[in-house]
Amino acid sequence: MCLCIYQLRLNFYISTVDNQMRQFASPETAEQMTEVFAILVAAVGLAVILPVGWLLDTQPTSVVQGVVFAVMTLFGLVVYVHPFFFFFQLQIIQTQHRRMIPVAQLQYVSFILFSAARPLMYAAMADCVGRLFKFHNFGKLWGIIAFIAPIVSQFQVKNKNIKYKIYA
Repeated sequence: MCLCIYQLRLNFYISTVDNQMRQFASPETAEQMTEVFAILVAAVGLAVILPVGWLLDTQPTSVVQGVVFAVMTLFGLVVYVHPFFFFFQLQIIQTQHRRMIPVAQLQYVSFILFSAARPLMYAAMADCVGRLFKFHNFGKLWGIIAFIAPIVSQFQVKNKNIKYKIYA
């Protein structure tokens, strides 16, 4: 169940990252940060292949799920703490009449965590299905998951609509 929520959370983040950057930074900075995000998704995704493979090969499911939980929790904290720092800096900016980039380093940390969490989560999902239901049923079960996932992802559209109505 947690992996489904994490999947929805990651899909929501990746589909709104450009708008989030535009909300907190100038258009030029937002475009640059979105380009960095696109590069980091690929680069970090490649870099974590071996550690994720080692984790899945050598550790029990409970440890793997614990690592996924820890990475996703850290990602969530960084993403949700970022607007707080932005608000604090905005108060400073308004008194000093200057424009600052809101905690860009923290945003880059969230990009790296996202880029590591995504392949880890999807590999952990496949590994969990294989270990729990044995690999001779894997194709059927993974097909059912692949069928249900887009249906569940429709909640993401509702989340986006709510976000844009509240923060527009």
